[in-house]
Amino acid sequence: MSETNTESRDAGAQALTEALQTSFRLLRWLVLAVLLAYLGSGLFVVRQHERAFVLRLGRIDGLGADRVKGPGLHWTWPRPLARVLRVPAERVQTVASSTFWHEPATEYQEDAARPTGPTLNPERAGYLLTGDANILHARWALRYTVSDPERWLFAHTDPEQLVRQ
Repeated sequence: MSETNTESRDAGAQALTEALQTSFRLLRWLVLAVLLAYLGSGLFVVRQHERAFVLRLGRIDGLGADRVKGPGLHWTWPRPLARVLRVPAERVQTVASSTFWHEPATEYQEDAARPTGPTLNPERAGYLLTGDANILHARWALRYTVSDPERWLFAHTDPEQLVRQ
């Protein structure tokens, strides 16, 4: 009887050893797959009318012309080590401003293009006063292109708001 107990213990130990070896092999492959997926998440594409900067640990990665990534496929360390900032460049962009336009009309007003009331409230109704004392309402649109992406992105905190103002 002790022989069968010893044989069953040996068979159980051998089965446990094989199961653990298989589990560790699978775990190694799983860790390798997760590591490759993490490194693969660092791939990024810069489109035709874009430029990109890679911030690695908060500083611009690269020297000279290599700082600005042009169109194509690029790789960098994934987050949280690096971050990709994109700038629309070499494309005409438009920013509309309605600073000098009256506030939007409500549903019950008959004439939506004309501000109501005998006087203009400067806090709500935007207007321009011309040299011959005429009052104008105007909408403006500014068209621009970004020629220096680095200055556009890093010289101001919110460059689009700066252009709008």
